[in-house]
Amino acid sequence: MSAMIIKAIIDMSNDRKKNRQNSKYMDDFIQQKMRKDYPEIHNKLLNERVKVNENKILINNKKQNLRNIDFELLPVFELKEEKPTIEIYEDNKLLRRFLIDTKKENPDLTGQFFHSSIRINRNSSVQIDGIISDNSKEYDENGERIRFQPFFLSDKDEMNKSLIGKGMFQRGLHYSGLISSGNIRLICICDFCSSSFSVQFYHAGFSEIQYFYSDNSKETLIVNYGEIENLPFQNQKVIDENKILEVENKLSKTKDGSFKYYNNFCCPKCNEPYINFEENKYIRPNEYYVNFYLNEKPIKYNKKM
Repeated sequence: MSAMIIKAIIDMSNDRKKNRQNSKYMDDFIQQKMRKDYPEIHNKLLNERVKVNENKILINNKKQNLRNIDFELLPVFELKEEKPTIEIYEDNKLLRRFLIDTKKENPDLTGQFFHSSIRINRNSSVQIDGIISDNSKEYDENGERIRFQPFFLSDKDEMNKSLIGKGMFQRGLHYSGLISSGNIRLICICDFCSSSFSVQFYHAGFSEIQYFYSDNSKETLIVNYGEIENLPFQNQKVIDENKILEVENKLSKTKDGSFKYYNNFCCPKCNEPYINFEENKYIRPNEYYVNFYLNEKPIKYNKKM
């Protein structure tokens, strides 16, 4: 073991002893100290924890000592296909494959670059997001942003299972108290077929609208506040299901059935529920982002419909 590593361990051990009464904050303190005073050690551990090889993210989750440290890597991916994929491996096992579908206004990503942030957290969660640019050195903050669905590594797989059918906030695709900007698109992973699919959204609260998905969520209907009597608001604490039925009876029919307040938001590949509102009714009032598939647009309510 090098003299530098031995000194770092002694220093951090002494810091922990001095601040034992504040042990709640010690892990953060030690990580900051390691990055500042021992960057070579931090970079060595980072290189052991995660590597990038072309479109593959390779995570080492075998070493216990690496699990207690937050890591962030900022690679730039060169995109070599019209619709490229990013693959995440844990100890050589494929965990997730994210397909980056293209927007109508940018139909071919070949030759462009994805400036990314890969965060592997102490709770074994993995968060990835970034911005697409036609320049490998820089990007536009207002450019095309992508947020991949966060997930947990195998040592916390029970957390992945607990999120099946849950909403965008619980899955970490939106954050309570922080507004997701309109230039972000989400890439979700189906809990059933494991396919990825891209989702766009509006902030329904700020837009003062309520939304309703069709039976298979191929269509999304939006209704302005006040257009229908007893229309529920976003974040409404008490939902009267009799009034919900009255509202639903005033909505138009869809290609596949009916627009309903508790209809699920489904995977477009296999039609299984992604956000299962039918079984998790309690989350519906607080899911205040209205979702629709990439390159699609919601339908606006019209009394004549």
